[in-house]
Amino acid sequence: MTQNSNQISIAAIAEEAPKNVVPILIGVMLGVLLAALDNSIVSTAMPNIITQLSGAELYSWPFTAYLLCSTVIIPISGKFADNYGRKLIYLYGISIFIFASFLCGISQTMIQLILARGLQGMGGGIILSSAFTIVGELFSPRERGKYMGYVSSMFGFASILGPSLGGYLTEHFGWHWIFLVNIPLGIIALLAVYIYMPANSSLSLVKKKIEIAGIILLILAIVPMLLALNWGGDLFDWNSLTIIGMFAFSAIMLLVFIRNERQSDNPIIPLHLFQSRIFNVSVISIMLSNITFFACVIFIPLYVKSVLNKSASETGATITPLMLSFVASAIISGRLVANTGKYKFIVMLGFSFALVGMFLLSQLGVNIPNGYLIPVLILVGSGLGQLTPVFNLCVQNAFPQRELGVVSSSVAFFRNIGGSLGSAILGAVMLFTLRDEFAVFFQNHQFPAQVQQILHKPTDLFNENKIGLLGKFLNKSQIAELFGTMQIALPQSLRLIFLIGFFTSLVGLIFSFFLKEIPMKTQSDMDKERANR
Repeated sequence: MTQNSNQISIAAIAEEAPKNVVPILIGVMLGVLLAALDNSIVSTAMPNIITQLSGAELYSWPFTAYLLCSTVIIPISGKFADNYGRKLIYLYGISIFIFASFLCGISQTMIQLILARGLQGMGGGIILSSAFTIVGELFSPRERGKYMGYVSSMFGFASILGPSLGGYLTEHFGWHWIFLVNIPLGIIALLAVYIYMPANSSLSLVKKKIEIAGIILLILAIVPMLLALNWGGDLFDWNSLTIIGMFAFSAIMLLVFIRNERQSDNPIIPLHLFQSRIFNVSVISIMLSNITFFACVIFIPLYVKSVLNKSASETGATITPLMLSFVASAIISGRLVANTGKYKFIVMLGFSFALVGMFLLSQLGVNIPNGYLIPVLILVGSGLGQLTPVFNLCVQNAFPQRELGVVSSSVAFFRNIGGSLGSAILGAVMLFTLRDEFAVFFQNHQFPAQVQQILHKPTDLFNENKIGLLGKFLNKSQIAELFGTMQIALPQSLRLIFLIGFFTSLVGLIFSFFLKEIPMKTQSDMDKERANR
């Protein structure tokens, strides 16, 4: 860094910044990579895990446990970071993640694995919450853009590396190593931050007692909602009493939580954050962009494999341009903010790219021209990637240094909520659009009753275990008819899903016009504090 850029690093690091910042960033980026990698790497190994540990009925629970615990812990850890130190909380998070990875690796039953995954989710949530806070603490808002881009790009790298790395480790070393490999890498991340980040860097901390009631109420508000979003349309119908009851209970607890936060001297999520137009526009936009992101990451592979009849390796190769463009644009947009001090035009440009790309995806059919899909995915990835670091930057810039933890964790929290909402909404759309087509199909075909019991919902045709069971009751030509119906109905369903991604991008673009742009600070609050001494 130049002499001018040295003055933007935190006062506690001062002149040692060029020497110390690089290993700290490596530790932070590695931690984010491990936390973001864990769901995609596990999904590849789950069939092997189920074979060895049994418990096929619990197949989704290792993912659900991780999601629940990571989402709930994010705002809580952000508050703890503001009260007790960002370095300390990050070290706790990476330590929990390492220990939980060890427990996952030695699990002998599905229950043990689920419990260990919940603990691992807590560690991962703390890492994701603390990482952007640490970057915010190391640099002024103007300068931190370039580094925020690097950290944000880890989400893209995780999506690229996860499936292939999970498959390789499972095939050559056993599924245990998809967890155990986290231990040496996690130790490197821990040591880098422990050794090089000064313990006294959090000069703006104000230690107050954390209200336990707020934590409990937040858990009671979020967990039932997330469970309902995961179970709806799968274990229970969306209009079932169980799902409606869980949503209702969650809504009541949310109202009680808001009332408690208003009366608290040290709220978990300070309600004054929502008085900021920058904060409101940012969290809504990050939720919308994450819904669009999930529409691509989940359903493009499904289209390539089930509609275009491509192999697993070809399917993986198709999604790679999306993620590579995501990574590149995240880095570029961060540097643009650092160089220009502007962020609004980047948000508008990002949603515009995603808008055009999602519209083009909504035109996909059974047959597409050669070379059509890859440039469209690059366009979408470029749009969504440049949005990822910007919202953290503009929100951090709008609030004082002492609130870095709560504002950064709030952005991460709503990003997770957006992902959960997106998965649930898009999955429900697919289920409802396919259900009518298959209802007509079964009316016109006299299949044994066991077939409809196996295929409780049309999407069960994507489950290899269910397909194996069908072979007991149907011949090859009948199974081929089932897949033929799916191949006709699926493109229509996917076009609707991509059209939803188009509309979420459109709404995000509209909201971006209301994003207030204030000058990016060129000095951190701690630098000012030191200068005034």
